[in-house]
Amino acid sequence: MCSGIRHLPIKHNERTFEQFIRVVFLPVDYNIRGTIKPGWEFVRNLFRENFVQDRDLGASVAAYYQGSLAFELGGGWFDQSRTKPYDVETLQLVFSTSKGLVAAAVALAVQRGLLDYSALVTRYWPE
Repeated sequence: MCSGIRHLPIKHNERTFEQFIRVVFLPVDYNIRGTIKPGWEFVRNLFRENFVQDRDLGASVAAYYQGSLAFELGGGWFDQSRTKPYDVETLQLVFSTSKGLVAAAVALAVQRGLLDYSALVTRYWPE
């Protein structure tokens, strides 16, 4: 096996020719930067796969666990020509991405008896 060839995470027949050439023959630098606490290294690997499989050109992710920052990563590129790095400071429009998280948080609060679906909104948010 050639020492320059890396493991391909998906089957070769699921890649475009450009993806195949880029992954196999070109040096890989997905520009991944950030901080990560011990025990969370698997997140960096999953984040990297996001770029290996061409799911995103650039992205960032962060999460808090038990009140402290577990990881904050940014990587890839902001532009198609790959001249502007995408990092944790890159501003991004998120539109409606919080709706699912808010719905899950509300459902959890209801389950724990902190909220009541049938209560008036003014019970929690007075005028």
